Amino acid sequence: MRSSAIQECVDVGTTNLTGAVPLAEWPGRSGKNGGGYEYAFTGTKIVASPTLAPGLGINMATQQQELAQTICQAIDLLNSVGPVVELVLG
Repeated sequence: MRSSAIQECVDVGTTNLTGAVPLAEWPGRSGKNGGGYEYAFTGTKIVASPTLAPGLGINMATQQQELAQTICQAIDLLNSVGPVVELVLG
């Protein structure tokens, strides 16, 4: 990997309009509600997926009719931490 920077989302009011941050200085993404992120390198970019804080998990349902509701709860919990983000390497 020869990349030296990562393109992070640009916040309104920032002076860094490109969003480029040197990899050595990039702190990673911070999740909400005590959650975090796990990262995967695809060869051309980094995918950041939210993870739940300890103790925020749910028990998976064993009944078919409860499964859809449980999956919706899991999706809502992950969305409360933050979105899945694809970060471009530069």
